[in-house]
Amino acid sequence: MTSKQRNYTLLAVPGVSVVWLLLFYSFCLRVRLALGHWPTTIGEDGGVGASFHYHLGFLILVALYIAVPISTILSAGVLIFSRRHSPSGAIPILLIPWLIWAFVTFVDPHGLYLWYLD
Repeated sequence: MTSKQRNYTLLAVPGVSVVWLLLFYSFCLRVRLALGHWPTTIGEDGGVGASFHYHLGFLILVALYIAVPISTILSAGVLIFSRRHSPSGAIPILLIPWLIWAFVTFVDPHGLYLWYLD
């Protein structure tokens, strides 16, 4: 694997994390517009239901729960054992998915993440 391919691989998981965040909040906004208020309880979906939008977001979420830790471990191994790469540029990129996860899990505006997982 060339260094250019390795860089694209390193950027894949943070990129997918950002795409998931956009899908998640756009789905929540779609439900909010259908309901007239932010959803709070199980089954409160404004008639949107389990649409393609919902399922795509959920599948990416499951993939991220698997991919983020694995990619972090593999990327850290590459950075530690490769002499050509400096970790100063890669560490902020590796932190992006973890910061998104922490924001959605701990900040969770309006309790949307828990609603989504119900």
